[in-house]
Amino acid sequence: MCLRTRWRRHASSAAWCLGLGACLLVGCGKSPAPTPDDVTPGTMRVVSVAPAVAAPVEAPLIENGDFREFWAGATAPSGFHVPAGGFSEVRRTPGAPAAGGSDFAALQTWEKPDVTAGLEVRFRTEAHGLKPETLYRIEALANGDAGVLAGLGVFEADEAGNAIEIAPCAVFVAGGVGLARYIGHFVTQRGGTAVIASLLVVASRLPASITWHEWRLLEVPEDRAPAVRATLADRDVRRLQVDGQLRRIKDLVNARQGYAAWREQVVPFRQGLQETLDLLKDAGSDIMLGEDGYLFSRFDTLYLLERELVYQKEGTYFDACAGIVDLDRVLSNRGIDLILVAVPARGEMYPDKLVPGTAPDLDVTPQLAKLMQTLSEMDVEVLDLGGVFREQREQDDTIYFRTETRCSNAAVRHMARALAPRLERYAFLRDPAAPRPEYQTVGRNVSWRGALLGGLDTEQQADFVDEVEAVVAVRDATGQPFTPPPDSPILLAGDVARLFEEDAASLTAHLSKELRFPVSVLPVEEPGPGIPKKLAEQGVAYLEGRRVLVWFVPANYLRSSTAYAWERASLP
Repeated sequence: MCLRTRWRRHASSAAWCLGLGACLLVGCGKSPAPTPDDVTPGTMRVVSVAPAVAAPVEAPLIENGDFREFWAGATAPSGFHVPAGGFSEVRRTPGAPAAGGSDFAALQTWEKPDVTAGLEVRFRTEAHGLKPETLYRIEALANGDAGVLAGLGVFEADEAGNAIEIAPCAVFVAGGVGLARYIGHFVTQRGGTAVIASLLVVASRLPASITWHEWRLLEVPEDRAPAVRATLADRDVRRLQVDGQLRRIKDLVNARQGYAAWREQVVPFRQGLQETLDLLKDAGSDIMLGEDGYLFSRFDTLYLLERELVYQKEGTYFDACAGIVDLDRVLSNRGIDLILVAVPARGEMYPDKLVPGTAPDLDVTPQLAKLMQTLSEMDVEVLDLGGVFREQREQDDTIYFRTETRCSNAAVRHMARALAPRLERYAFLRDPAAPRPEYQTVGRNVSWRGALLGGLDTEQQADFVDEVEAVVAVRDATGQPFTPPPDSPILLAGDVARLFEEDAASLTAHLSKELRFPVSVLPVEEPGPGIPKKLAEQGVAYLEGRRVLVWFVPANYLRSSTAYAWERASLP
């Protein structure tokens, strides 16, 4: 049975797809508000990706989904429909037998995006015998051009035989990452016959191509369905959070009349910073003396001069954006969510101390906002602490000290308070039967001399006095210092997460206190880009039972010159 080519789209689906105009790699659909125990049929979608490996031996519901019957001279594989209307073309191309595909694949090349076009202009096929209100797993083995965001949508027929889009973009495929297997889930409504159709949401340039090596559709076994549904229910809440953060970023950019105008606003700051850096280079120094005795390192400030933080290069991972998206997808394939926390640089928080004449509340990093927007559009959850820290600075709370690169213990506590609401959505924290320990705090003042003083000569160092910091440590109900468990479903990673660890005053400790739930920390001192490698070194068992990874990345490591540190995640 063929569905009629007339079709309808849920209003929320159309708005969501149109909202991805700036997306470059991977995204996920918008969902209605979730229910605590289940998910409304047709609203669930999860995106994940794994290295290309042979698919398990199961009977797929898409006939010829491996394109084995794609005869020479044919306009489409057997059982598939040729896209009409001038949006895209399909032709036979070499396949990927070593990765579980066949000798031939379908190369689809778009001349323009078809995300809002009718079903008749899509490359599509049908699957029959689907059960109503049933959870299905959909997969795509694919690769494509860098900067391409394509996907597979799922349609059913209504009472009149019209096609209804029940799972817009159930699977998204990122070009430029090599051959990989992408996995998603959806729930049927009426069941029966479904149409699986490809679409191009956006591309950095046209024409744009994706090579489809395999499409698979499988019913999720009953014993696995509850766990998948629970994970998807959590992810529907996460989806609402990502949608909200994207709206906030866009509102911020609109308030500054767009990125171009925002960049113009920070030109005087960047010019002043560049002049100072040029003088430092001539003097052979890496430490600059700012206003009111604030010291800044060269590395601490170079990122503030970057125009963009997204540098895609076909076939390689060499920037922060690609590395972050890659780890997000690899973790998603294991049922683990990622929250990226960008930790602001000192100069970002104190632009007036860095360049005289700059307004203290000037946000000098439009490039970071652009990266956060791009990641949000790729369905990566992010937390930019810039706004949190600026608010605390206005209240005279010390975020960074004059002579120290690390942030303060007060900043650590602000991080914990900002992050806790993001984690309280998870079912294991809402379970009334779960143990929720009480924690207490103790404070003490610590006197020290900052690390940046080591870049000055002895005479210059004499002009600086010791700095005093109020450190708040966390104790359990018995008064013992907090000790992170090794196996919490919440895992923190990055050197920022381990600050003040020796005093049990770390971010791990304070977040556990905020949540009344102990969280774990990756036991390595590693800045943001090295985390995927360190995770892989822990072994496959290390990720068992994890539900969310909170990844702290210092903003300094988001710039292009740190490309050497960003690698594709080779997790076991």
